[in-house]
Amino acid sequence: MVTVSSDFEIALGAPAAAAASAPLLDVGGAGDIDALQTLTHPLSASFPPIVIPVQPDSVSNFMDEVIPVPLATTRRTLGTTMLIRHEGQLDDTDCELSWRGSKESVASLPSYVLRLFINYLLNPPALNPSAQTYIVWAPRDLSIKSYNVLFYKIAVGSGSKGKAMDMREIRGPDDPIDNAFTGWDVDPTGYIDENVTLTFHIVSEVT
Repeated sequence: MVTVSSDFEIALGAPAAAAASAPLLDVGGAGDIDALQTLTHPLSASFPPIVIPVQPDSVSNFMDEVIPVPLATTRRTLGTTMLIRHEGQLDDTDCELSWRGSKESVASLPSYVLRLFINYLLNPPALNPSAQTYIVWAPRDLSIKSYNVLFYKIAVGSGSKGKAMDMREIRGPDDPIDNAFTGWDVDPTGYIDENVTLTFHIVSEVT
């Protein structure tokens, strides 16, 4: 009978020293609390910049700057339980902007703003391997930094069962609802009485 055998040499690896790193976040905030966030499309002639008239109620994975949260899990071994950790990178991170609404009682956003968001979502910058451009998100109320992002999702309402828009637009009998948004430069508009969430994949910091 033919048999096959192999020899393996197991050697002790050399330890690698981890370089000391500075804290990621400064103590205290860095944005202007009264500033409004903006989105800027590279095709500004067709898609003018959006100054978002309502600051989000919450922003995920962000505090003064993008927070690349590490992925970690534990694994049981014969001798102990080990932690397996993968450090997060900036371009591993998604940020969600959320505005909270309540059906027929609290508006999350005027509907004209949602239409502007949808225009950006449905018209991403064209693919250009040699000189790719991106939508730029500037969370000016939270930070002085701006980010190149891939804007890939809007959820309105529950967003369940594959529905991106689970809502109805509340409008007055003559279409405009101007009094609710006095001081805003709006076309005839209504309001959205459901939660609205935008999701961005962070590509890089704008330098």
